[in-house]
Amino acid sequence: MERFKRNLTQEQVCKALQMKLETLSNIENNKSMNGKTIKRLIDYYEMNNENGPLT
Repeated sequence: MERFKRNLTQEQVCKALQMKLETLSNIENNKSMNGKTIKRLIDYYEMNNENGPLT
């Protein structure tokens, strides 16, 4: 949801985080949840745990 709010493509986020497109796609589709990768996304979107879940 955060990516959509910011009008970003998966490609833009992946390039910024040096992440594979498949990884981000899996996370967004609840197929994969790696704690370190989720932390990187939270940091990228400048979110904190008080804002609730990413979904």
